[in-house]
Amino acid sequence: MKYIVIFMLLPFLAFSQSKGVSPIANSQQPTAMKNTYAVVVGISDYQDKDIPDLRFADKDAEAFANFLRSPAGGSLDNEHLKVLMNHEATAGRVAEALDALLEKTKEDDQVLIYFSGHGDVERKTVSQPGFLLCWDAPSRVYMGGGTYSLAYLQEVVTTLSTQNKAKVIVITDACHAGKLAGSQIGGAQLTAANLAKQYTNEVKILSCQPGELSLEGEQWGGGRGIFSYYMVEGLFGLADKNADGYVTLGELDRYLEDHVTTEAAPQSQVPILLGNKTDRLVKINPQILADLKKTAGNNMAIFAAIEGRGIEEEILGKLDSNTQQLYVSFKNAVAGKRFFKPENDCAEKYFAQLETNQSLAQLHGIIKHNYAAALQDDAQQVMNIWLQADVQQLECIGKTLKLDPIPRQLQRAAELLGESHYMYRSLQARKLLFEGILVTRQKTDVRAGRAALKKYEQSLALEPNSPLSWHNMIMIYALNLNQIDSAFYCAEAAHHLAPNWVLPYVDLADYLTNLRKYDLADKALKEAETIDSLHAYTINRRGLLLLAKGDISRAINMMEKYNSVGGPTYPCWHNNYGNLLMNVSKYAEAEAEFWKAVSLDSTTIMAWSNLGSLYNVTNRYSEAEKVLLKAYSLDSSSIFVLNNLGAFFKNSKQPEKALIYFNKLVGLDSTIARSWSNLGSVYIDLKKYDKAEECVERANKLDTMYVPGWLNRGNICRETGRWDCAENFYNKAMNLNPGFASTYLNYAVLKAKLNDAPAATYYAEQAILKGLNFLEYYSTENFNQVNKTPEWKALMEKYFSKKLKE
Repeated sequence: MKYIVIFMLLPFLAFSQSKGVSPIANSQQPTAMKNTYAVVVGISDYQDKDIPDLRFADKDAEAFANFLRSPAGGSLDNEHLKVLMNHEATAGRVAEALDALLEKTKEDDQVLIYFSGHGDVERKTVSQPGFLLCWDAPSRVYMGGGTYSLAYLQEVVTTLSTQNKAKVIVITDACHAGKLAGSQIGGAQLTAANLAKQYTNEVKILSCQPGELSLEGEQWGGGRGIFSYYMVEGLFGLADKNADGYVTLGELDRYLEDHVTTEAAPQSQVPILLGNKTDRLVKINPQILADLKKTAGNNMAIFAAIEGRGIEEEILGKLDSNTQQLYVSFKNAVAGKRFFKPENDCAEKYFAQLETNQSLAQLHGIIKHNYAAALQDDAQQVMNIWLQADVQQLECIGKTLKLDPIPRQLQRAAELLGESHYMYRSLQARKLLFEGILVTRQKTDVRAGRAALKKYEQSLALEPNSPLSWHNMIMIYALNLNQIDSAFYCAEAAHHLAPNWVLPYVDLADYLTNLRKYDLADKALKEAETIDSLHAYTINRRGLLLLAKGDISRAINMMEKYNSVGGPTYPCWHNNYGNLLMNVSKYAEAEAEFWKAVSLDSTTIMAWSNLGSLYNVTNRYSEAEKVLLKAYSLDSSSIFVLNNLGAFFKNSKQPEKALIYFNKLVGLDSTIARSWSNLGSVYIDLKKYDKAEECVERANKLDTMYVPGWLNRGNICRETGRWDCAENFYNKAMNLNPGFASTYLNYAVLKAKLNDAPAATYYAEQAILKGLNFLEYYSTENFNQVNKTPEWKALMEKYFSKKLKE
């Protein structure tokens, strides 16, 4: 929480486009202003260490000064605008700036005085109405200097308005919480009361009701007071409800109530605006307003913590040590994200006790608001990463930010705020979004897809302007339901809501690449490249598509380009880059990337698992077993680790051990075609063909496009002497993916068994051309029937003559 902010405004501003000239526009006849002069003071960093520093007082002042510098605020230049910030705002310089106004202001000029900092009273006397504390103020004995008396300020205002006959606007933001000299007698509140006294022809705007506090937080303009933030936005034109080109006092009143009061909840902050509600305050600059609306329209609702700098210390300092410790324990639990566990040391337990403690009644709203904000913070961080398409973090979600607890956290946040709160629907929508994501995180079956789709549709009903549900529906329609037209529709809907966001089309291209629908993947990527052709994800997915299509040289070039624009600087990205390198047989470079990943984070399971896979395919079995067991020790339920362990034991001729891990894999998730196909391949090694056939048939039912499933069915037919059956399945596999080298290898084995040397040689050469290192198969019994034929010897001489001689 920030401070009590009081705006005292004499008939307010309707600035023109020329520097220093500002015609007033009111409900009657406009009166032309000759010149406008302004003094703006903002102090957050005080010289005296015993005066509590503020966080955003200077930023609020700077924002108002920038408003005055803009065409919407009169385009004031340095001759007409004096800005004093922090150490510049000594009492002497403030007095000098205000005195200068008395000298240069003439009849029909307009004057603005803005002060944001501390205000205080040391004694409850009529003769001491209070002080504005300048940068060099002492922490006590304000009469000693470094301050500007409210009595002097009122004299300046009165002289300017009555003697100089100028229009005067005084804006003070000078009542902050904190331990000041007058804290025991309510000095800040008395200062506010004196500033708020009504004088003739004055318009007054106060940030909150008596006894309330004005709040601040980083969610408003990167760090602002909520009242100041929306006051400036309103004056720029967002408060112009009837769109007549002017902001009236009544419109600003409604705008502040709609935003300040609702966003401060459940803490109470209700601004006060006194004066003729039909008075026009400013004339709007259409271009600035259009730009502001565009920026505001691109942002999702954010609910973040509010701050009360000084107020906690002030209230807690008066309470017993047990209450103080309880409050500290609660804040520590929230900071540590121990929301619900352990039960004897969690935020929920401490919150229940704080809520019934009436000595903390003034803090109850802040406590509830900030607890709710902390509960939804993980969700907000994940959504920010998605919307920013953050190349350093996107693939690491789930490790750095756990998704499983998020729905419960969002539900509790919504309960704390209540159904009447402006964020309630959004929190419920986001809960449904994450519930849908968790349904399909490791499942691609139709049933899971429809369950997730229902969650996303319910989420959209509550938060229709969010592109996130549309984005997640792309995967459901592409992978779970195989409805590609609907997937494209969802991508377009997400793009419509977030025109600069590449992720919907990039992810759609990735799904289509995995489905081997390369033309459609290219179509999606072209849409993404139209949005941002240099985005790391766009380049990365183009490289993957080229790799899948077998265009190795262009894929490598694209990966190098990706590296230059995105750069794997995060463990997950070293892992992903290594994976790409391994796919093009750059094993040494891939190994280096995997080791970079685990050196940055030794718990990066995927990097350990992929490193084991690399050692496996390069026949470094002892190293493979070591790193794969390391990955298994980190997460024994990871489908990737279990699959790679099973593959390792299969390749190293330990099928019984492979069986253990593949059986565990299908037990964890029975909907993955690859898992059943791999289990079937182990049963083939064990010559348990009935079980093998059962497994691979199940794989094909789960995914009719999964090539290794059809390949294994061909292998079963081959090993059981059903030659025609084997050929049919091999041909189906080749038709689905002509670039899959293993199909040609196994076809060559079939032809060798049939003593068809020319055909065996042909298919073996096709496997070699598609990247398979054929030497390891050369001396096996699979080719005993043909390896002495002229055709076969010529093939080996053509591709492996040097290695054969060695």
